Parts: sequence; structure tokens; C-alpha cells
Amino acid sequence: MGKLSYSKAKFGEIFGYSADDVGKMEVLDIAIESDRPVVAENIRKRLTAGTERVEYVILRQRKDGTVIDVEIHSSAVMIDGTLELISLFMDVTERKCAEREVRALQEELREQAIHDPLTGLYNRRYLEKP
Repeated sequence: MGKLSYSKAKFGEIFGYSADDVGKMEVLDIAIESDRPVVAENIRKRLTAGTERVEYVILRQRKDGTVIDVEIHSSAVMIDGTLELISLFMDVTERKCAEREVRALQEELREQAIHDPLTGLYNRRYLEKP
């Protein structure tokens, strides 16, 4: 589903591939198996459905097999009469990890606020909530 024709050095840093590796790769090669349909659909939308730009966060796989969160900004542009995709990949693994931790802490705090610490039963705050 489309070859990678060019990448900056940062792509290699993020995903662990050399410039030679990148030249032999297809777009779906760095997508984890379960996310490949989403990636393929987003590519199809930009190439055929007239969707010029998409932005999404998806799991991608490094060369060593490590899975990371990647934010993708991608646009379809006409270059010499050919519709091409230009994409920006950003490793947002640390940000997504921090967001998951904050959500877990918020849930823990919510549970502590509505339960009695001694008995574990719901308290007055639980009964007062709308």
C-alpha cells in the first residue's frame, strides 16, 4: 500500500531504521497488525475520498519490536501531477503514558472521595452527586 520514498533522519531515530531500510519499506510495515486497517483507511481517504488532511494517534512498531504511540499529521498534495502523501510522525509515548497515569490517579481519587476509608462503603459525597 505505498512505498516510503523519503524520510528525514528523525524517522530513523524514532523507528530504528536506516535510510536504506526506509527505501525498501511500505507504509504499513511500521503499523502494528491490529492498527493496519485504520492506517490503510486513512491513506485511502486522502488518496481517493478528497480528504486532504488527517491527524490521529496510533500505535506503531519500532524495528526492535517496541510499540510506541505516534501522532501523525498527514496531507495529500499534488506533486508533478501525482497525488502524494506528506506525513509528520511524532513519538508521543511519554505524553500518552503521562495521560494514562493522570486518568488512573483521577479515578483513584474519585473512588477515595466517595467511599469511607474504614468500611469501603459509599459515603455522603456519593449520595449527594447528581
